Amino acid sequence: MAFWNALIPDEPPFLDAERAEARYQGRIPPAVKVWRLVSLGLIGLIVAIATPLFRNAGPILAGMIFALVPSWILFFWNDLASTLKDTKQKVFERIPLASQLSLSVQWVAISISAAAPIMLIWLCVLLWSTHMG
Repeated sequence: MAFWNALIPDEPPFLDAERAEARYQGRIPPAVKVWRLVSLGLIGLIVAIATPLFRNAGPILAGMIFALVPSWILFFWNDLASTLKDTKQKVFERIPLASQLSLSVQWVAISISAAAPIMLIWLCVLLWSTHMG
């Protein structure tokens, strides 16, 4: 049960513009770590299923490419947090209305981690449809 509770982020998806993002300049949040592990596990499962179906190393290569994204989040968390903070500041300066919808860094990282296996599934289905056609 603790694993399922760890999947739930500890902040809302949209933050106030005044709320500081400095809390991300240290350790990676637990929810992001768990989502990253889930993402890498799903990528491994997809590769393990798709490789015998395709009978070549294409799914392994695609899985390695898509696994780079969640791994990058883990190893370069401080760079991701500072880049998103700088990007938000630039957008807020150019478009004042955008400050009303400020997506949190934690939710951005979780969305990226969840998107990697989904894109790999989409790529495998696309390749399978062209391979069978």
